[in-house]
Amino acid sequence: MCSNNSGIQYIYFIFCLYFVMCRDFGDELSYVNLLISMDVRNNSAWNQRYFVISNSPFSKDTLNSELEYTWANAEVAMLNESPWNYLRG
Repeated sequence: MCSNNSGIQYIYFIFCLYFVMCRDFGDELSYVNLLISMDVRNNSAWNQRYFVISNSPFSKDTLNSELEYTWANAEVAMLNESPWNYLRG
């Protein structure tokens, strides 16, 4: 019996593309900020922040604000790898 995996994969791809492109990340970014403020070492929150920022409109102001935000949180725990990994992408 043959299965149509390529059709299923295509539908999944379209769903994921729609999910990311039609999503408003404003509330999610606020939630991620809350998680990071509660625990600056929360690597999962930093990874989610990267996902949100990388799938949002990007500008020079966004870059500057991300650098400032990351540096301010890196100063809290300088040996914490999470913000440094976030900057590397």
